[in-house]
Amino acid sequence: MKLLDFALSLITGKEAARLPNATSPMAQEPTKYMVQLDVFHQLHCLNLMRKLVYPSVFDLDLTSGSEEAEENLDHFEHCYDSLRQALQCNADLSTIYYEWVPERNRLVGNLATTHTCKNYDSIIQWARDHQYKGPLDYTAKVEGVPIRHVSHVSGGKSSHHHM
Repeated sequence: MKLLDFALSLITGKEAARLPNATSPMAQEPTKYMVQLDVFHQLHCLNLMRKLVYPSVFDLDLTSGSEEAEENLDHFEHCYDSLRQALQCNADLSTIYYEWVPERNRLVGNLATTHTCKNYDSIIQWARDHQYKGPLDYTAKVEGVPIRHVSHVSGGKSSHHHM
């Protein structure tokens, strides 16, 4: 199983009604509604960042001025902002502790700290149980789909609620 296998999940109308934002019914299965768990989008974005670190391995045009380069740059900026918001929204308060390292003659932060995590296996299981594997047509406008007008074509701004 790849980390990015769960791009799209389908939920029932009853489940969709409980979401804070409306989502689109599926064109191929109108009684089901489309969602994606943001963790999988974040992993997709992290993978894009990884590809940018290795330009000789992954051919991503960001500088030629072409339409593809502009789309890649917009995608990168969207992913950067999405990851920034995710980190701030899910701020990990685990402590990095400091120890003296004689070989370096200095204090060094030890990142091998204890984290309190969500049960990732149960997230994967939910995604597996709700995974849509069929062909996808993002150009099919379905009756009842929520409408959003944008001045710039990208993923849009996220709404993060702070407590």
